Amino acid sequence: MVGNLEWFNCNKEKAAEIDRLNGERLELEELLRVSEEERVENEKIIAKQSEQILTLTDQLANTSYELLQYEYIGEYTVTAYCCEKYPHICGGGKTASGTDPIPNLTCAVTDLKTFPYGTIIYIENVGIRIVQDTGGFHSNKIDVAVETHEEAVRWQNKKRKVWIIKENKE
Repeated sequence: MVGNLEWFNCNKEKAAEIDRLNGERLELEELLRVSEEERVENEKIIAKQSEQILTLTDQLANTSYELLQYEYIGEYTVTAYCCEKYPHICGGGKTASGTDPIPNLTCAVTDLKTFPYGTIIYIENVGIRIVQDTGGFHSNKIDVAVETHEEAVRWQNKKRKVWIIKENKE
């Protein structure tokens, strides 16, 4: 009788462990589903913003003097931070405006009076960027988002001319 009781208890423990592991598996599957939904949504946002950049670039190249105004703001030291999603010195989280940083599009400034969130800027030899973040650095600096930490480390910090791009209202 003792052998049967041990066998029963052992099987009962295994069944409880199986139930616990199944519960963990279901939780992980739900996290994966949510992460996949976030990835798909981020890809849609990136595609839309990439479309906007291409449209602006076309406008800039073809009829920029008619459609857009450029306001020269001055020279800024341009640095880089990465968008990798793990905790480290660069970031890896949401921007101060609440969006996810987008490599080669998002940039951070400290002077939100000159560059409010959503401001489209052109940085000499860098390209078009959108102000979506702020940083704890000096005022004559712009920090651009790049894909990887390695790319941010390799970035050459240089002074570059900066213009604000606006739609021509005339």
